[in-house]
Amino acid sequence: MSHQPSTKPDTVSAPGADPQASAAAPAARRVLVVDDNLDAAEGLAMLLQLKGHQVATAYDGEGAIDAAREFDPQVVLLDIGLPRLDGYTVARRIRDAGGPGLLLIALTGYGQKEDRVRAAAAGFDYHFVKPADPREIQAAIERGRNTAGEPALEVHRLGASRPE
Repeated sequence: MSHQPSTKPDTVSAPGADPQASAAAPAARRVLVVDDNLDAAEGLAMLLQLKGHQVATAYDGEGAIDAAREFDPQVVLLDIGLPRLDGYTVARRIRDAGGPGLLLIALTGYGQKEDRVRAAAAGFDYHFVKPADPREIQAAIERGRNTAGEPALEVHRLGASRPE
C-alpha cells in the first residue's frame, strides 16, 4: 500500500487537549515531524502533542521544506532517508531559512560515524538512531541547543564541543 506524501502541514490536537493551555505551557514548542513512514511520523506527532507541543507533519523532503515555511517550527525532527530530497539537504535548507535558534534533530536508521559527521555538517544539533527513546527526544527538545550538564543527551549531540 502506498500513500501520497503530504506537502501541507497537518496540525492535530491531542484528544481533550486545550490549545490555549498547550501554548502557555513552558515547554511547548512548534515541532515539525518529517518521516516518509506515515505511521512513525503520526505516532511521534501524537506523543509530542501529549507533551503539549503544537505539531505538524510532512512525509518527504519537498513537503518538509514547504511545511517549515508555512508552520515556522522551533524544532524539526527529521528522517534522513526521505524521498525527493534527502534529510541532509532538507536540514541545510531549513537551517538557512530558520535561523540560529532552530533546533534540528536527526531521527534516522543511519547510525555509523560517517552518518553523524554528515548530519553535523548539514546543521543537525542531535542525531538519534531509530528506534529512539521518546523521553530522550523530549529532553533534547526541552534543552534545545544547549546540552551542558546533560550526559544522557551528549551521546546524541552533534558539534565541536561533543566529546569523542
